Amino acid sequence: MLVFSDRVHETNSVPALLVRFNQLVDRRLGIARMGLEDVRKHLVAGQTDDAEMILGKVDEDLLMLRQRLGREIESAVPRSCVLHGLASTVSQAN
Repeated sequence: MLVFSDRVHETNSVPALLVRFNQLVDRRLGIARMGLEDVRKHLVAGQTDDAEMILGKVDEDLLMLRQRLGREIESAVPRSCVLHGLASTVSQAN
């Protein structure tokens, strides 16, 4: 059971954190989508080397997003959860 303390970081309320997460994910997924559109265009044009290069960049960007979300979750989870080892469990699930 995940138990949150009644204290949330003074500068970061839970709704504000959710808005920030949503903006971060939305922005990065939008960039990935544009990259995949470029890959499609290169494949149609027979430019497989260019398509592979762009796919590598999209993959790298998604990996960085995953790592960033893990860090954001660890910093957003209340200290009481960290003390009980729940923060690492939450970040590993993502």
